[in-house]
Amino acid sequence: MSKTSVLFVCLGNICRSPLAHGIFEHMLEEKGIRDNFIVDSCGTGNWHSGNQPHEGSIAVAKKNGISITEQASRQINLDDFDD
Repeated sequence: MSKTSVLFVCLGNICRSPLAHGIFEHMLEEKGIRDNFIVDSCGTGNWHSGNQPHEGSIAVAKKNGISITEQASRQINLDDFDD
């Protein structure tokens, strides 16, 4: 079975897209279908590349039982359109 790819995109990839990424993965895990998806997030800009999500986003995720601290910001690239 082929996997469905989902890419969450925002401006810098430290606030909205990593939080959406984490929430979506959490929901997939709850439904037992995580293995059917490839999930990632990125930003349109590169100024936060390599950084952890924003502390506010980490706090919101943690408050809801979700960890996003393993994510690192990256900029979107041409391969993302094929993947």
